Amino acid sequence: MTHLGRRKGLLATWVVGLVLLAGAVCAGIASLSTLHSTEASLASVRSDLQRAITNLDGTRSELSTVTAQSRSAAVALAAEWAQLDTEQRQLASAEADVSAKGVNISDLDSCVSSVEEALNQIALGDRAGASATITGASATCLAAEPSTS
Repeated sequence: MTHLGRRKGLLATWVVGLVLLAGAVCAGIASLSTLHSTEASLASVRSDLQRAITNLDGTRSELSTVTAQSRSAAVALAAEWAQLDTEQRQLASAEADVSAKGVNISDLDSCVSSVEEALNQIALGDRAGASATITGASATCLAAEPSTS
């Protein structure tokens, strides 16, 4: 091989080497640009994540408060249910006692209403009306009396 042939071969090698070097530099620059872009995106995502964590902490705090309120309300409700149960038993006992005594509440209510009406008539000076009202109510008042058995 001649000296000129060697120089061409060497020159071609250098050109190929420079082209490869230029390509590598361009690829490095592109990679660096991509890296900077990725870092910026990562910083944005980290900021979004921090906001989400802050919101989550606030939501957890609210949930804790509402859970405590719910537990407190459940305790109060249980106490109210117990009180209602006691009062229902007392009412049932009172109803049984009234029934055992033979008192007719409906007739007693009608009797008292008639007596009240007669008193109003007396207050207005209508003695005859009052007498008629009491006479008309006597059967209801007698029916309201407890049975003697």
